[in-house]
Amino acid sequence: MSTAVALFGSETFPRLLSELASAPDRRFTASELEARVGASHDSLYRAIQRAVTAGLIGRQRIGKQYVYWIDASSPIFAEVKTLLSKLFGPAQVLRQALSGLRPPELEAAFLFGSAARALDNLASDLDVFVVGDISRFSLSSQLAEAERMLGREVNAMAYPRPDVERRLAAGDGFLREVFGQAKLMLVGSEEDLPALRGE
Repeated sequence: MSTAVALFGSETFPRLLSELASAPDRRFTASELEARVGASHDSLYRAIQRAVTAGLIGRQRIGKQYVYWIDASSPIFAEVKTLLSKLFGPAQVLRQALSGLRPPELEAAFLFGSAARALDNLASDLDVFVVGDISRFSLSSQLAEAERMLGREVNAMAYPRPDVERRLAAGDGFLREVFGQAKLMLVGSEEDLPALRGE
């Protein structure tokens, strides 16, 4: 059983939400969603009903059909989108792209910025921070296929651990801002990151 099925009871429900959340300004017909989600009519109908009941998607009748959209005003939208990103979105694609790297090239990596806060859309860049000895050129090459698959620009930066620790201790404004905000871990856990001290 997949993680998505274990959490949501089906693959269709989270994939429906993921498709809608990736284009928050668009409205989709049921037939468009069937094609995008890759689900049967009955499975999609059940997923739509669940999502409407949960207040996660909006629905409006136009002529003889309904259109649907993600309801970004839902109080749980940000949390659900973060979970969907971990299951289906950019985070999973980036994790796969980085999976072949090992220490000392890569010790830890995370998304930061709008994607980590679940405020991104398909036009948003993806900001990736890597703790490791890998060069920016090698990191860019490692992520090139992920960037192509996602159709989004990936802004990746890498610093060796001693450099990160030294710059954080010296009060480097940029690194302290990055380490002090929301993160979506791609490799490792937050405990693997250099500590942000002196707050």
